[in-house]
Amino acid sequence: MKNIKAAVLLAHGFNDWNVVPEHGIRIYNEMKADRLPVSIYLHQGGHGGNPPDDMVNQ
Repeated sequence: MKNIKAAVLLAHGFNDWNVVPEHGIRIYNEMKADRLPVSIYLHQGGHGGNPPDDMVNQ
């Protein structure tokens, strides 16, 4: 996490058969603990799935 210099928006689908939700949530929690600017978008889709535009533009 020490090399991250920009705000991060994580997106993860609960029905992703390849990557479990815990992976994204673990990164999110570590970044929050380090007081880094991070948001997470969790959705019911599978692998992929873009966050809403209003969330991306923040």
